[in-house]
Amino acid sequence: MVLFSSVLPYFTDPLIWIGFILLLVFLLTRYFLNNDIITELPAWLDAELPRRVLKHGFVVGLLVIVLGIGLKYHELSEAEQSHAINLVKTEINNNLSTIEQLAQNTQTLIDSHQAVSGALRSGDSVIMNRLFPSPDQPSDEAINFSKIVEASFTALKESNLLKSKGAMKSFNSSKDQIKSIIYPHNQVLISIQDPNSKQYAITIQMWHDHKEVIARAGDFDQLRFEDSLATMHAIRKQYQRTLRDSADYFTETLNFMERNTFIGNGAVFEILTKEDQALQSLSTMHSEITAGLKALKHQPLL
Repeated sequence: MVLFSSVLPYFTDPLIWIGFILLLVFLLTRYFLNNDIITELPAWLDAELPRRVLKHGFVVGLLVIVLGIGLKYHELSEAEQSHAINLVKTEINNNLSTIEQLAQNTQTLIDSHQAVSGALRSGDSVIMNRLFPSPDQPSDEAINFSKIVEASFTALKESNLLKSKGAMKSFNSSKDQIKSIIYPHNQVLISIQDPNSKQYAITIQMWHDHKEVIARAGDFDQLRFEDSLATMHAIRKQYQRTLRDSADYFTETLNFMERNTFIGNGAVFEILTKEDQALQSLSTMHSEITAGLKALKHQPLL
């Protein structure tokens, strides 16, 4: 059935039919002449040259058939390439739309991170401000969170703030405010997660199915195309890591704010380290997706 469907288009080509007709006519003529079924020919055909043409003219029919097949194959190849390119173009455009959506999601995560980080440091609670001091100016040196946490708790103990009812009341009130800020941002984060890579999928099925056909196009740069696909997949993987790090930061912070037990330096250390990790992931994601989109849109892939 597959063979029939692939051969069928050739039987619709007029040139091939003309070739078959010529072949049939000249073969019948040759048969009739060789078997003396036709004994007399008109004078203008009875000469040596016309008679040879009548006997060997079937070669012309064969040549016309071969020419028709060749032209039809070229036509079908171009049509197949055009169809394959359109399918892959659609797939690539969908992938680019996915990358653009990931860029929007990344900016949303950056805004959420800034909101949560700012909430930890902008309240009226002295205790909260001591636990989560404003970060120093960025530097190339790694931040020593152990020292920061140790210094914060030392200052709290020396100030006896943890024993002050007023300070603790302000601290608990601040926790409630921070929770109210984190909750909606956490819901947004959950809504843009895609653990099974279905909502924000980078698909290559059409490319795998038709790359051999497209590769026959003389002006197609397969290496650049596959590099672009690799860029898209790298962005998608970084997006998943970024989501995970942001989710860990929000969850750790929420757990701390919902806790009614003694304030431990271990919990504060976890929040600060996860906050920094989420920030690093967001920075990497933003850089990669900005550069990636610029490169992907700079020149059409097909």
